[in-house]
Amino acid sequence: MDGTLLDLHFDDQVWNHQLPSQYAKQEGITLEEAKEKISSMMDPIRGTLLWYCFDHWQLLTNIDLCAIENEVYNLVGPRPGAEDFLIRLSDYPATTVLATNADRRSMERKLSHTGLDKYFGHIVSSHDFGFAKETNAFWSRLQSTLGFANDKVLFIDDNHNVLRAAHE
Repeated sequence: MDGTLLDLHFDDQVWNHQLPSQYAKQEGITLEEAKEKISSMMDPIRGTLLWYCFDHWQLLTNIDLCAIENEVYNLVGPRPGAEDFLIRLSDYPATTVLATNADRRSMERKLSHTGLDKYFGHIVSSHDFGFAKETNAFWSRLQSTLGFANDKVLFIDDNHNVLRAAHE
């Protein structure tokens, strides 16, 4: 969803500007120190479900990411051509599935704001399965849940690790 259908400006503001800024104020440190500290918390869990989990980040930083997202939700927007692509895709006799690593609250906020949810037959957050899309376990669970034939799937993502796991 993020980076594939939605422009990353919103996520950039939340994760690279708003979160570090609030963390710096809360901890009484410089913005640069806050960015380094948050980066050091992110690096070991990048690509795992915890990396995408708002509750995890609230425990680590004592900052409510939902509140941050609510402050800048007006920045959520589709990438150019994304909605046109989904409209054309809906002309085909296939089920369209949105599979995202986004925290469910964030996913719902973004879909509500953009209205893109109407183009999908199924919407799945990796949090529903307990595995990030970067893992083979996620794709096994998704396949067994939806029952799709692997050789009949068109899969689009902007993350090479996700593409690799889906392929495997």
